[in-house]
Amino acid sequence: MCWSFQEETLMPVDTSNLEAKNQALDFIHEMGWILCRNGVRARLGDLDPNTDLFSFRRFEWLIKFSMDHDWCSVVKKLLDILFNGIVGAGDQPCLHAAVLKLGLVHRAVRRNSRPLVDLLLRYAPLSASEAVGEEMVYFYNESS
Repeated sequence: MCWSFQEETLMPVDTSNLEAKNQALDFIHEMGWILCRNGVRARLGDLDPNTDLFSFRRFEWLIKFSMDHDWCSVVKKLLDILFNGIVGAGDQPCLHAAVLKLGLVHRAVRRNSRPLVDLLLRYAPLSASEAVGEEMVYFYNESS
């Protein structure tokens, strides 16, 4: 537990509240980066001078944080951005494999979040044929 000086007495500081505040600020910061990158890509298209892809590790943190707070609209927006082509596949050979590795539906089911499960089962990228080829996008492993 941390301690702070207030009015000449030692008072304990609630570090869990501080951690939640820091995570919220990190989320806003990262979300700002990915939205900015997406906006530049939308305006400039192939003329975008920034060829670096947004880190999949950072994207993974954003989507997990959003799912942990049951923010369906944010999850949908992040998935749209993912299939827009500005997020790298990380250490996976393709974006489809990277998305499967996240286990989004399983995570939503464990959280008992029906709205998130419905969103993930019905989601189809706007440019699915361009983003992942002709195959359908699934957020769960069909073999299990």
